[in-house]
Amino acid sequence: MKAKQTVAVLTALALGVCPPPLHPQDQVPVPPTAEAVLLSSPPIVDGRLEDAVWLESSDISGFIQREPSEGRPASQDTRVRLGYDGENLYVAAWLLDADPSGIVVGETLRDASLDDSDAFVVVLDTYRDRQNGFVFATTPAGIEYDGQVAGEGVGGGAGSGRQQRGSAGGFNLNWDGSWDVATSRDERGWYAEIRIPFSTLRYQAGGTQQWGVNFERKVRRNNEESMWAPVPRQFNVYRISLAGTVSLEAPTRRAVTVSPYVLADGFKDYQLAS
Repeated sequence: MKAKQTVAVLTALALGVCPPPLHPQDQVPVPPTAEAVLLSSPPIVDGRLEDAVWLESSDISGFIQREPSEGRPASQDTRVRLGYDGENLYVAAWLLDADPSGIVVGETLRDASLDDSDAFVVVLDTYRDRQNGFVFATTPAGIEYDGQVAGEGVGGGAGSGRQQRGSAGGFNLNWDGSWDVATSRDERGWYAEIRIPFSTLRYQAGGTQQWGVNFERKVRRNNEESMWAPVPRQFNVYRISLAGTVSLEAPTRRAVTVSPYVLADGFKDYQLAS
């Protein structure tokens, strides 16, 4: 019997019957990592990114397209920096553009669809459970767009319009956190500056944290979506299991209650206790 099996294996090899090689698009990329820096002083959140304190942090870059050319480098340069202090997490984004006249500003309403304008999206998996997270996004108009992801947002998608408010489909747009954002534009592109109080988030006890994080940039004029941690076309930025990782020293949580919402589809009540 052993001899027959050996002959069969050798015959298969001779005929070239073997598993096909993995193509680059089939290989799972190693998730990127970054570090949020403890800032010496809080930046002024005005969207201009002129505070010297941002020089204390390093660029997060190298965005990869999901659409229209999956796996290729983004057509426009995006640089993100992360910092924090005892109260807040800060995000700075340089959304450079070779054709700033083509930037689509979009509506000025909170939670307006991100599909109709350029946009910058932050997804935070603060428990690193690779399933659930917070979403904070803005557009050149400086709107606040926020929500909550459950079950990797199955059935939902970044940029869901206001007509789709609710917690169906793994994304809850009804969740409105307390945070600030400001944007600006010039001849090089547009810029976003975000302040997220730690009291708005829920996470493990204070100390060294490893959070899942991903960033997305939308360039409306050519329907381009690119992300820091690459995500295949069949998914979206809410595919938290593919997110990168950021390390930081988070403060001990304080008791806080943010805007309530319907407890459905796996969403948790975000009334926090210290």
